[in-house]
Amino acid sequence: MKKSAIYTTLLLGADEDMAMPLRRRRWKSQIEVIKTWIEQGAEWPEGVVLEQTPRIKFEKHIQPILEQNCVSCHNADKAKGDWIITTKKEAFSTGENAPT
Repeated sequence: MKKSAIYTTLLLGADEDMAMPLRRRRWKSQIEVIKTWIEQGAEWPEGVVLEQTPRIKFEKHIQPILEQNCVSCHNADKAKGDWIITTKKEAFSTGENAPT
């Protein structure tokens, strides 16, 4: 276990430079799972690739807010404040304060 960088990094104190940012109680059980996995040989299934999953997804969380509250005034026909938000390109390149 002493040779596992993953495991030893998980155990660092919050004040240490290499400490993991999420040091919560629920992590204790997760750390034990990782420890057991490493002790059992840390088998990594072939073809498994880890990916970061965003907590906020544009289509699910942001788009409905913009469509319900903003697009009626900030579209190609109205462009209040010279800001159009119907596409990403327009949202970031139009408006009185562009680029935003």
